[in-house]
Amino acid sequence: AEKKPGADEGKSKKKQVAQCLQSKVAQNIEIFLNGSGLSLEQVRACVVDLEEKVMTPDALMQVRGLYPDSETLEQLKTFEETNDPNVIPWGRAETFLINLVRIPRFPIRSECCLSRITFNDELLSISADVDIAVKSVS
Repeated sequence: AEKKPGADEGKSKKKQVAQCLQSKVAQNIEIFLNGSGLSLEQVRACVVDLEEKVMTPDALMQVRGLYPDSETLEQLKTFEETNDPNVIPWGRAETFLINLVRIPRFPIRSECCLSRITFNDELLSISADVDIAVKSVS
């Protein structure tokens, strides 16, 4: 696992954290988390407890996009096994992804939740078209 360079050197007061993700990937995840204000508890409430109002469809789609691919999953699994967060805290991105992966069947659950959240809007948008089509053949 990589550690941020200069974590405890000189005047730097930056906390040392264990990281395994590429810096650009970790930075993008942190930017998303900071910008959206989402927490893992909100994600869990949406996909496990089915609380639709906790997240917007866009936010849920963005979290789905952050879900790690198989290579990154292996990397995270190895990182989790070899790094104790009580010794050196994990980076925010690593913590978020490791906990996201711990949500059982997250990819499938999130797809179902997204369908459920967007169903009424999509139904309303096509119902007008269906009404027009029915009237035109009547």
